[in-house]
Amino acid sequence: MTITQLYHTFDALLPTELSDSWDNDGLMLSPHPEKEIKHAAIALDCTPALLPELYHMASEGHPVDVIITHHPLIFTPLKSIVNPFLIELIQMGIAVMSFHTRLDRAEGGVSDCLAKKINLKNIRPFGDGAGRIGEIEPCLPRDFACHVQRQLEAPHIALSSENGIIRTVAVVGGAGDDYAEAALAAGADILVTGEAHYHRMITGGSPLNLITAGHYHTEFPVTARLTEIVSDADPEITITLLNSYSLQDIHA
Repeated sequence: MTITQLYHTFDALLPTELSDSWDNDGLMLSPHPEKEIKHAAIALDCTPALLPELYHMASEGHPVDVIITHHPLIFTPLKSIVNPFLIELIQMGIAVMSFHTRLDRAEGGVSDCLAKKINLKNIRPFGDGAGRIGEIEPCLPRDFACHVQRQLEAPHIALSSENGIIRTVAVVGGAGDDYAEAALAAGADILVTGEAHYHRMITGGSPLNLITAGHYHTEFPVTARLTEIVSDADPEITITLLNSYSLQDIHA
């Protein structure tokens, strides 16, 4: 399967009509469009944090032909290519394709993967289709927050309030606190998302509880879906999952 053929496979499953008008995703970089893919890498982001592993795999005789990500490699228009990272990818012959807001809304996308990761049942869409809602066994908000942290392996988690018993859970991967009202209207007791505005958290979203578990950690589960698409398209392709999370805790 070539770079172009794999992109068309993704494009058919994740049509551009699902994307927001402000978004920029798709085939970001393609030095050799008809190159046969032997090795694909999956990551949430395509950033310089990937370079050490890309160099290592190339030195071992297993160079990566394409990187598939959720967040776009190129988001704002370029007037020139002077970015050393982009130049390095081109010189290495690595294509990059990214699927952003269309992957948020698509069936089996970001929020579906998050909902399954934290074991929601009866999962269904809410809001404009980017959010998912489902049920859990009744529990206290703090107990559910600990469950979310364990399931996502998130280094940090915040709980806005501890109102009532949690039965119905809304999720939106990434920055999803704007869905709080829609989640409440859909009957949710709590919204799980990656990040939220300060004032939304300190007011507790009352009567809706909020959990923030990190932008990266609430969206990383979708890499399993990206892996599945590549594997179904061509089982002969070697797939490597890369960790693009490079933030560090600094302790004074």
